[in-house]
Amino acid sequence: MANQGVFQTELKVFSAHRAAWALAHPQEYVVIRRTEVVGFYPTFDKALEAALSKYAIGECLVKQIFDRDPVYAIF
Repeated sequence: MANQGVFQTELKVFSAHRAAWALAHPQEYVVIRRTEVVGFYPTFDKALEAALSKYAIGECLVKQIFDRDPVYAIF
């Protein structure tokens, strides 16, 4: 599964920059393709629109920026 390796690379890029991005772009969305940061967007819809204007579904990561991932409890 080549895509899994790419996804792991994108997550590593996110993790490496998370702290700085949380200060500069709190709660915004980042689009990452492989090791390239495509951009930062105020909403998921804007980020997805930008991602899909350049790439097919599954070719990039769209992730909201928090200093730590939120924890959700499902009972």
